[in-house]
Amino acid sequence: MVNPENLSQYINPESFANKVEFRLLAIDKDAEELTRLFNQPSTLPHLSGVTPYRLAENERYYYDNNLNKYPLNTSILTVEADGVREYYEVNKNDFVTIVAEDPRDKDRLLGSVTVIKPGGGLLYGVISKLVVDEAARGRQIGRHLVEAANKYIFDNGY
Repeated sequence: MVNPENLSQYINPESFANKVEFRLLAIDKDAEELTRLFNQPSTLPHLSGVTPYRLAENERYYYDNNLNKYPLNTSILTVEADGVREYYEVNKNDFVTIVAEDPRDKDRLLGSVTVIKPGGGLLYGVISKLVVDEAARGRQIGRHLVEAANKYIFDNGY
């Protein structure tokens, strides 16, 4: 089994040359940023596997009554930091979340991916909840997050 605290073993360090760092999620520090990522207009929470979420106020009524007029790029689900914090804390033994951050601005996440550990009927690890900051897209951050998650799964026998 590989030490999950040492994520440098999963990322090709030459890929980013001090532009992006990868580490494990620290939910107390990262809940607000993770919430921001999952609430981006281009992130569909139900497709990203984001939980927990709630229906935005009055959005469900609007959606139900104006289905043919509803903007396709608008989500009716919103993610809240308290719910994210609680969800990740309650389930911390069931998955590992890897985050990407800019070393010059460690308060801003560039992306994240979650590895669901085997258990509860799962016989293998599953990659879930991949999200990349809209402003950071096109820099292969998502690709490297998925590669890190994949290597983590295989290195830990999932």
